[in-house]
Amino acid sequence: ASLDPVTSKTIMEHLSAICREDGITCIVNLHQVEIARDYATRIIGIHKGEVVFDGAPSALTEDVIHRIYGAAPDRREQDGEALARA
Repeated sequence: ASLDPVTSKTIMEHLSAICREDGITCIVNLHQVEIARDYATRIIGIHKGEVVFDGAPSALTEDVIHRIYGAAPDRREQDGEALARA
């Protein structure tokens, strides 16, 4: 479910504390990139059923985010090839 920013932060703080205290892993499905960056130790990005990123939050660049969500601000794809906008 979509949560407001304050509730999202509260939930993530609780999950982080539980995982830290109990030494367990928590898998969370998020579309809020900043929340994922703030709380994750590993991010896996999937686009059209394929893993396009698997790494640390610090390695999650804008280019990678655009590959995950299927769009890029300065490029467009045609037949699977990235084309520069004129």
